[in-house]
Amino acid sequence: MIQDSVNKVVYEGNGEATEFFYPFEITKNTDVKVMIVSPEGAETILTNDYYVDVERGTVVYPGWVSGEEPSNQGDFSPLADGWKLVVYREVDYTQEVSMFDQYPFKVIEKMIDKNTILAQQLKEVADRSLKFSIAQAIDGVDMTVPYEAGKSFRWHDTEKKLVLTEDPAYVRRIVENLSAQVQEQSSAAVTSAQTASAAASSAVAANENAVNAEAKSKLYMETTKGYMETTEGYMNSASSSATKAAASESASYKNSLSASTHANNAAESATASNKSATASATSAETANTKAVQAVEAANAAEASAEKAAEAATTATAGQMQADWNETDTTSKAYIKNAPKFLVVSERIRGDDEPTYGVTSELLISDGTLATEDTVLSVNVEDESYAVSDQYSVKTTE
Repeated sequence: MIQDSVNKVVYEGNGEATEFFYPFEITKNTDVKVMIVSPEGAETILTNDYYVDVERGTVVYPGWVSGEEPSNQGDFSPLADGWKLVVYREVDYTQEVSMFDQYPFKVIEKMIDKNTILAQQLKEVADRSLKFSIAQAIDGVDMTVPYEAGKSFRWHDTEKKLVLTEDPAYVRRIVENLSAQVQEQSSAAVTSAQTASAAASSAVAANENAVNAEAKSKLYMETTKGYMETTEGYMNSASSSATKAAASESASYKNSLSASTHANNAAESATASNKSATASATSAETANTKAVQAVEAANAAEASAEKAAEAATTATAGQMQADWNETDTTSKAYIKNAPKFLVVSERIRGDDEPTYGVTSELLISDGTLATEDTVLSVNVEDESYAVSDQYSVKTTE
């Protein structure tokens, strides 16, 4: 009589035990099956390296029937920590008892056959069902399957029951939609980042251009400053030359009309040079040219002044009563290189700065004195005027 429902037993390895008791009834030693489970959960059903001691009701592992020990049995060790050994019963789904044909043996045999048939049907159903591993302890586990439309179930964290959860297919659709949205937003973010990167690159380039422009501007300003300083020097030189020319003009005017004429020319050149120097803020070369011309004119005026001074010194030596009209060169009253006072015969034009013509026989057609005498003034309508910008000696031709 079988009064115990136990069909398996699970042992934990400790590195020492090699004999494991089984508490269930068997009909033969092949009804006992042995499985080992690794710490990672890998299951292996053993077909050798153990034996069943039916008399003692134990399984020896590792172990062998006397006389069948392998030569390398020293390589086998007891089940180590973390490993499991499962001893369970598994019999064939057959009925091997045959009774006599007399009543009631035939009826009893049919009853046993029917139970065998039922067991075989249950095995076929069990083979198609989800089930725990035989090594899994299921004590205290609630196998009730929870139910709710549109829901699924999972094992609770306690591993003792099933609980409702969201349908994975429904969750998957939500996740896929969210993933699509995230990808779209990511693409938009990448595009925005690329646009921002391009804008940043443009800003960097613009900044570099601005820095280069600023550097060039400073360089141009320094160059312009140098030009202005050079021009200022030319202007100062021209102004100095003009001042010298003006001084020479004054001295020459006092000594002779020829020197005065040269000084006037020098003053005009100096004035033109000064104007050119002012314009040379943008063209230093032009200012320099004008300044050189002014210096040359001033030098010429100074030379004329020296010549006039020498002539004046010579003319006044030994003369007590000079006579402007004396033409006898041996007379003490004679003035060497005496300037002439010419009478203007007619007025050429009547503008605000009148010009008068001279018909004196001392003049030639180009307006210069035939005798190379110096002219200090002209007589206009019984009034004597110094030769200046307003009055000049011209012919009537």
